Amino acid sequence: TAALPENAGRVDAYPNPFTESITFKIEGPVLSGPATLRLFDALGRQVRQEVFSGSKWVLGRQGLPSGLYYYRIESEGRWVGSGKVAAN
Repeated sequence: TAALPENAGRVDAYPNPFTESITFKIEGPVLSGPATLRLFDALGRQVRQEVFSGSKWVLGRQGLPSGLYYYRIESEGRWVGSGKVAAN
């Protein structure tokens, strides 16, 4: 297995699947600056980009259609975590 980056953390996304909003909680590295969450649809198109600070953040659905989405969180150009979530 490949080694995880030094600053890799664990990202919990709940509830998953979600209907109105989803909370992302980062455990592990302390973020020294703002983080960027990018959300992609099943075809790999970026559908949302949000900047946040802190280790916990809530993303509102705001018109996202039902389906599977992939997320990637970065801070200061470094990968923090990624995964998939479902909107019902």
